[in-house]
Amino acid sequence: MPAEAHPQLAEHETIHCAVAGFALHIDPTEPCRVLIVDDDELITSKVASLLERSGYRVSTARSGEDAMRVLDATTVQIVITDWHMPGMDGLDLCRNIRSRADRACIYVLMLTVRNGSGDILAGLSAGADDYVIKGATAEEILARLEVGRRIT
Repeated sequence: MPAEAHPQLAEHETIHCAVAGFALHIDPTEPCRVLIVDDDELITSKVASLLERSGYRVSTARSGEDAMRVLDATTVQIVITDWHMPGMDGLDLCRNIRSRADRACIYVLMLTVRNGSGDILAGLSAGADDYVIKGATAEEILARLEVGRRIT
């Protein structure tokens, strides 16, 4: 996040999250950190490339369990997750993220091929903040990430 994106923030200012007693330290000169979670290497590579070209700092994980290890080791503002993955799927990952107060301010975008209205409702009910069908344009994905960046 470039400093000009948040002119009201002083460098290294503490921002208080909606969860009582939880503070997140953000350096407004740092790019927004995104974790992409998908077991499809081609999808991960394409999305990571798009985000890196757009100024995001990107980490990747191949499963929900891998994502939890990344989240334990580093701070991210946004998680993009697929639904179908071996072991912990995207729904379980959303639920796990939402179950921990220290991760309450993470914006979760589910990026999946499942496009039924029941699927969308299930994803949002599990804790996703947004739901995008794979095949969406790069512009749509970036616009939705910008919403997540503003919120976080």
